[in-house]
Amino acid sequence: MKIVAQIAKYIILLTLLITPFLVCGYNEQSPFELIKLVIASMGTLLAGVLFLISLVKEDKITIRWNSGLTFLTPVLLITALSYYFSNNRFDSFWGNINIPSDSLLFTMICYLLCFLVTQLVREESDLKKFNFVLIGASFFLGGYGVIQHFGGDWVDWWGYRQMHLNAYGTIGQAVGFASILGTLLPISVAAYLGTKNKGLRIVLLAVVFVVIMGIMYSGSRMPTVVSLGFSILIPLVYAIKNRTKTELKKAGLLLLVILISQAAYYAEPNRNALAQKFKPQVVSTGFKERIQVWNDAFKIWQKYPYLGTGPEHFALELKLVNTPEFNTNQNWGLYWHKAHNHLIHFLATVGIFGLLAHLVFAGFVGFSALRIIFKKQNEDGDWQKLGYLIGYSFLFFANLTAFNFILTQLYSFLFPVLYAISTWKFKDIQPRVPRFLNILNIALISIMFVLFGHEIYQYWNADRYFSLSRRALEGDKDIGKAIEHINRAVAIKETDCRFYLRKSSLITSVIKYQARINPSMNLEPALMELDAYTMFGVNCDPKNPESWFYRARLFSDLYEVKIEKSIERAEKGYIEGAKFSPANPIFPYNLGLLYWVAGRWVAFINRMNDAIALKPDYFLAYQQLYDFYYREKNQQEVDNLTARISTMKFVSPDSLRDLLNLIQFVREKGDMKTLNGLVPVYNKWSEFHSALNVK
Repeated sequence: MKIVAQIAKYIILLTLLITPFLVCGYNEQSPFELIKLVIASMGTLLAGVLFLISLVKEDKITIRWNSGLTFLTPVLLITALSYYFSNNRFDSFWGNINIPSDSLLFTMICYLLCFLVTQLVREESDLKKFNFVLIGASFFLGGYGVIQHFGGDWVDWWGYRQMHLNAYGTIGQAVGFASILGTLLPISVAAYLGTKNKGLRIVLLAVVFVVIMGIMYSGSRMPTVVSLGFSILIPLVYAIKNRTKTELKKAGLLLLVILISQAAYYAEPNRNALAQKFKPQVVSTGFKERIQVWNDAFKIWQKYPYLGTGPEHFALELKLVNTPEFNTNQNWGLYWHKAHNHLIHFLATVGIFGLLAHLVFAGFVGFSALRIIFKKQNEDGDWQKLGYLIGYSFLFFANLTAFNFILTQLYSFLFPVLYAISTWKFKDIQPRVPRFLNILNIALISIMFVLFGHEIYQYWNADRYFSLSRRALEGDKDIGKAIEHINRAVAIKETDCRFYLRKSSLITSVIKYQARINPSMNLEPALMELDAYTMFGVNCDPKNPESWFYRARLFSDLYEVKIEKSIERAEKGYIEGAKFSPANPIFPYNLGLLYWVAGRWVAFINRMNDAIALKPDYFLAYQQLYDFYYREKNQQEVDNLTARISTMKFVSPDSLRDLLNLIQFVREKGDMKTLNGLVPVYNKWSEFHSALNVK
């Protein structure tokens, strides 16, 4: 292979090696996943261009195909069709900024990477290079988790600070960290069973131990169970099929290392995260939430049965079908980007055709694995082939209660393709492809590189300016600099509503400042500009309730500083947003706050009661009603509120904090009668959640 193709191959290897460890401090929205999307995409596209150049320069390099690509192609095509008919093509193409996996863009990138790997792996030594990179990445990532556990460098994400509970690596979430290690673990296990080099076996046993400890320290249940299950299954199958003394000893040593890892974890005196998470009450609470999401996901599928609502358009559609029952779980306010079951998620987002494509792909993997397991006489390379297939199988089962991240989606495509490549006889001569087809391929993928490469960079750069704008405002209090940065973001990505809404927020800050220093100033032009920008933001995605809420909240802020003309816009924003998230108590609650400021007391009371009807333990609304009735000296209504709180059937942990705030508010008022009625309620539910050990 000529030098250009060699460079392309090493760019892919380097991309696979460094992507797990990437974190970007410039991106405060998603410091973990978006940078992985950018680097994985750019590395793949650059390798694609170099490979195409090598096609023109070197006639002996020809296009190859394999069964892995064959079964991946329907997945890509149906994802593209679902995108085409989606209600929101922006989200369907890019994915959610926090977790952009399974979007059309990254599905195409994963497919292209697999295609390139198919072309660039020309010798068995190339497969060994890929194994070396994957095993090395798993060792260093697992080692980072172990270091974190014992108080080293760590990442603060979503408020988790207890290092004895979770290790996050550079993934951002415990389940993502464990899932990446879990899918890589079978590669090391298979390499250990397949090698005859004793020294290498010792090294691989050390890798297996470190990776398992990293998974355990993550405190993530499903990845831990599935990875241990497969780690035990593989050596047992190996021992059954190879009953010589040497091979039994090899399998026994592997099982011993797994046993030692369990003993090391459970013997540690620190608080045991897995033991807490496997408590029946905790498991039951988690599945209650998931079952509610799954039921709502089926409602989405019933609306879009064939091609779904569009790749990664799940969260907004979920808001449309949520019922008030959803508000009874402890994470009712969480933004569910994924269904936490990849099969149900595919059913809702890419429809029955998309789900069938994924199941056929999984069937190809399962059939291939069973064929190796039940083979009468295994060859030397069979265990490494099985390692690829088990790596995919781990994700298939672990994601029954979780979801894909950037790296896990990439691995779920790559491993079956590496298996298909490993079945080749590398010395066989591949059929040549006519030169004009090679040139056509160069043209097509070069266009894709230019378009996608430019778009990916633009998306990344716009988001960087977005973060700089927020830092300028919140950190430096420099409105002018913040507006300068957000203007650049808007200029780069005019189709992203977040940037318009961010600029609207800055304009609101300017209007409030001007209203304070010069009350007689004509603010109508600024209000018109604010109205235009917020509507730009809303119109980017008119079914997004958060966009309507953002617009309404900005105008509410202006009304609170006596800018009269803003009340109608704020009121309309809350009402429109509620249409697209009818079960969310935030909309009637904030509408009630608006009516409070306007002095519309009957409307205020009605909206607060509407919020409580949607979420019975919504203590923010109770506090507003209590404040009103206490001011009005209406003791009967105050007593009624206390009675309603005392008879609640459930109080979530998040709501419990709001109840404590209500108690402190009542104490400040000196209302001992109400205080004595509320404190027992708080104690009751505080003890309940402490017993469950729910944070």
